[in-house]
Amino acid sequence: MSIQTKIVKGKKYLYFCCNENGEPRQVYCGSDSSPTAKRRAAELELPELKRQKNEISTKIKRLEKWL
Repeated sequence: MSIQTKIVKGKKYLYFCCNENGEPRQVYCGSDSSPTAKRRAAELELPELKRQKNEISTKIKRLEKWL
């Protein structure tokens, strides 16, 4: 999962890239210079990062109990 900049015909565009059900997925967010596109990309990535953070915290707690 990441926010990537792609150049298409000399112009930069933002995409949110992730995997869904094992398949790569790219969501067009807009022009790289657009605040709206940056906000859209962040809105797509942030919930996934928070979910990963919770999973990692749970794993850390479980492993700490083993020590």
